[in-house]
Amino acid sequence: RINPVALKMMQYVPLPNREGTGPARVNNFAFQPVSSINSDQWSVRIDHRLSDRHSFFARATRNTGDSGAGGPFNTIADNVLGIIVNRVFNFVLNDTYTFSPTRLLNWRYGVTRRFEGRAPIHDGEVNLTDLGFPSSIAAASQEQTFPTITFSNYGQWGPPGGDRIRRGNDIHTWVADVTEIHGRHTLNFGGDLRLYNQTPFQGGSPSGAYSFSQSFTQGPNPVASSLTAGDAFASLLTGFGTGSINSVPALAIRNTYWALFLNDEIKMGKLTLNAGLRYDVEEPRTERYNRFATFDFTGAFPI
Repeated sequence: RINPVALKMMQYVPLPNREGTGPARVNNFAFQPVSSINSDQWSVRIDHRLSDRHSFFARATRNTGDSGAGGPFNTIADNVLGIIVNRVFNFVLNDTYTFSPTRLLNWRYGVTRRFEGRAPIHDGEVNLTDLGFPSSIAAASQEQTFPTITFSNYGQWGPPGGDRIRRGNDIHTWVADVTEIHGRHTLNFGGDLRLYNQTPFQGGSPSGAYSFSQSFTQGPNPVASSLTAGDAFASLLTGFGTGSINSVPALAIRNTYWALFLNDEIKMGKLTLNAGLRYDVEEPRTERYNRFATFDFTGAFPI
């Protein structure tokens, strides 16, 4: 009896399009992938002098890029990764004020945002119950895509694991420093504050990854390995294999960094000596919705 799920999945895989080689007719399907790469970038800068003492500049830069390729089957069973999408934006504002010929204040704010995304090329086209899976499997799936099906000695069906990507990272930076000249000394001191946000999501096998080998259909003794009996595709048709559903949490990670610094540049004739001190603190990473689990080294022994 042919497994009904296997029978329905077979409808999305085309027949061989070439004769193949050798007695087993291997390499009997060929295709030419169609790849695409698109990239754009622009940058804008404004400089303005408010007075002889006061000036500022602002700059914005954006970069976009998409790349990917089509699948071999042109159906929901395609076994390639989706189109990767990159979006990067950077903005900086810098302000400088001169109090006197020997005292200068400079402050700046910068933000960089990078998003990397990838979706299965047949995103939203798959319903697991239409493939014959029970509703309990569909309900347990993080998202519904064509399952990843691998066979010994056969090409894969369905997208590879880790196809879905949603990674967003942004960095906010505030820096202020004062420069003062006292004789041979040029002092520079200030502070540096940064905020990091990360959403490092990459999916696993949200609708299941299933493997089939010849060991489930080998004979006459099914528990004895054989080089001449059994077939992985026959194991699929009977529904005997191994597999699991892998769900990955979508975390939102945040941490801060701050620093104080002091630098003294000393002119000593032809020699210049630089001496500096910096104190910086990088705070531990936290999950914005308290979904981290960690070990409490200070907790009481529970037994």
